[in-house]
Amino acid sequence: MSQAVLDNAPTPRRDRSLAVVGVFLLVSLGIHVGGFWALGEGASRTLPAARRPVEMVMVEVVKPPT
Repeated sequence: MSQAVLDNAPTPRRDRSLAVVGVFLLVSLGIHVGGFWALGEGASRTLPAARRPVEMVMVEVVKPPT
């Protein structure tokens, strides 16, 4: 090979896949922590007062004699 080819060879690029994975993990962790926090906040809300049960009454209708 000639020296011109060796001099013009591209410099090896640094592999950035580790940085991409790290950012993905941080974002994922943030989303999960936020979700669990929101679920915990929902449990602390006060529940509405329980309603009285509805009572059903049977009514017999008596027809007058014709």
